[in-house]
Amino acid sequence: MSKPAVLCIARSFLETMDINKPDISAIPEEEINFINRKYVDSQDITLGYQFPQVIPVILFKCGDEYLTYERVGSEERLHKKFSLSVGGHIDIHDALDIETEYDAESIITDACSREAAEEVNFHTWIKPEHFKHIINTPVDDVSSVHVGFVCIIELDSKDDVKPSEEIPEFFWLSKPELFTNLPAFEAWGQYIINKVI
Repeated sequence: MSKPAVLCIARSFLETMDINKPDISAIPEEEINFINRKYVDSQDITLGYQFPQVIPVILFKCGDEYLTYERVGSEERLHKKFSLSVGGHIDIHDALDIETEYDAESIITDACSREAAEEVNFHTWIKPEHFKHIINTPVDDVSSVHVGFVCIIELDSKDDVKPSEEIPEFFWLSKPELFTNLPAFEAWGQYIINKVI
């Protein structure tokens, strides 16, 4: 089965964005594109570096605690690691489903809202102002071809999210508990704990 085309952003534009105040509504249409994932993953690291794949990184916070879960599934390098976020690649189908304008803001917010609904049954629309940070740390083969758009959703109640087939169990940790368990988290989780929250 072939890999789908995924949303990528030009690194030349990405480098101009404020990582601590990312304005996704200001991303010009010509700076994003859907590129076949096989070309931006491992077969052509140069192309993947110049056009990193946009990954929504959605955190859920309630009071002083953050939703956390243990990774399972086929992604071997993340298996059994703790994660602080839900989200995944934005593929071409996310753009095709949009009924409004074809722009970065619509594509990213629609994809984030879909991912949140699928993974933790959260059905409130994710907005541009929820985006708080960009993870742009091209230090290895994987991080060189991905960029994380971090959004933080502050919940009124933990009941606003529920387990799903994709994430059947999760738990809540306070910031001190996150630091205590830091080595158990995947790389982006460790980055978020150290630099974002």
